[in-house]
Amino acid sequence: MEIPAAGKLLLGGSLGALAGAVGVVRLGAAPLLLFRDALVLRAGDPLPDSLQHGGGLAVYSLLFGAATLAALIGLLQMTRMAAFSSLALILLIASGATSAAGGVGLWMGASRELASLRVVASSESPPKPDEVAAAIEYARAPARVGFAGLLAGSVLLLVLSCGSLKGNPHCVPSSVAARVVVGLSAAGVMGFSMALAATWFPMHELAIAFDAGHVQKPEEIARAISHTLRLSQLAAALLLVYGGFVILLGILVRRGSR
Repeated sequence: MEIPAAGKLLLGGSLGALAGAVGVVRLGAAPLLLFRDALVLRAGDPLPDSLQHGGGLAVYSLLFGAATLAALIGLLQMTRMAAFSSLALILLIASGATSAAGGVGLWMGASRELASLRVVASSESPPKPDEVAAAIEYARAPARVGFAGLLAGSVLLLVLSCGSLKGNPHCVPSSVAARVVVGLSAAGVMGFSMALAATWFPMHELAIAFDAGHVQKPEEIARAISHTLRLSQLAAALLLVYGGFVILLGILVRRGSR
């Protein structure tokens, strides 16, 4: 694969990843808002946005994962065909760091809401609207940071792909360590996208039940919310793994360039 072809793959994947990240940031709060909407929703009421946006969130998350995978493949090819400048290495490591920070923020948001759900489930009285609103805001504060990290990681990867990398006259196959790290990064980002997309299933089941006018028991609603939040936790953890391995890749590339 020539440098222009690898560069186009990196650029195209980065553009797709940014588009997917924008969609995830726009709709990603749906699993968190489900805690509020499902508790107050009654059979026959119009479906709230949190139950309507699950499908869109799944599509954007899968787009983000597939496009980032393509970008990683192009990046792996570039490690043996091009010389990375100091700025390019900084961008690569910063992309991994912001993505990892995004995973931490999203994990904290889902964890905080799970803790609030346990308190509500153990209480004998129904939660008050102001208590639910406070719990949502408590969870969304770190989640906002998480979404910002996810978006920043994609932006930095796109900036890296737009840079001019000079050809390396001593082209050698990518090291085994680099290939392993890229493979683990790919597994992390695809796991993130698939886990986040899987939140659609419990949300869709609730949407079907409410739309059909079925009366849902509180424990059934709590179970669906818990399932959604646990999937969000898993997705956040895998985003952290992806970011960590991207940082490691940057370190390996830096050592190879030296």
